[in-house]
Amino acid sequence: MSTEPLKFHRNILFLFAIVPIYALFPQTTEANTIPSVLVSDTTVKSSPATNSSTIDNLKANERVVVLNVKNGFFYIGYSKNGTKFGWVEAVTINFLENIAESGKPCDDFYTTVEGAEFCLNVSSSNIDCDESFFGGFDNCNVNLGLEYSSNYNGKDSPEVYVNCDVTLQKTDLNGWSSFETGYGDISGYGKSDWMSLYMSLDVSSFSVPVVSVKTDNLNCYISDVY
Repeated sequence: MSTEPLKFHRNILFLFAIVPIYALFPQTTEANTIPSVLVSDTTVKSSPATNSSTIDNLKANERVVVLNVKNGFFYIGYSKNGTKFGWVEAVTINFLENIAESGKPCDDFYTTVEGAEFCLNVSSSNIDCDESFFGGFDNCNVNLGLEYSSNYNGKDSPEVYVNCDVTLQKTDLNGWSSFETGYGDISGYGKSDWMSLYMSLDVSSFSVPVVSVKTDNLNCYISDVY
């Protein structure tokens, strides 16, 4: 079976809206159709050869899907002003599934300068709000469960720094909504770890009581590894 890219015709372009991109390509046992990441800046080639023409450039940590393999190159699909395809050298790819112990996609992915890969996931999130003496809520505590895994195999125990920000939407008795954002950081140790991060946000109002609070946005990421 040929592993060259398929030539598409106008009458099948609609399939991309309803079919996973890897379903349209021949597969081999050498490549996995799983989420992957680039470990360095790389050029996208028109064919699986170093002397083939360059059709695009991608940055380190870009997410791609590996579709096929040939001559030490991976045929990938990626999103950049639409869905695109091309060949990259196999050494620039790491499969996210290899480092995520749970098999889940990473909420954040971090690669050290030495090439060690860390996968961060938010495993749980809870809000507990206190009622004020005058009615309504005045303070909310956000509790996040964080876990990371890695392929680190060095002798030292790495220290992993994680930053999070959470935005809460609060609504008062008159139906008026506004937002409060809180920030927190925590560190874990070793190849993998589980952590609890607590953040406290003041949601009180000087006039109309706040009667409803919910999460509007949550973002956690690995800021550094030592």
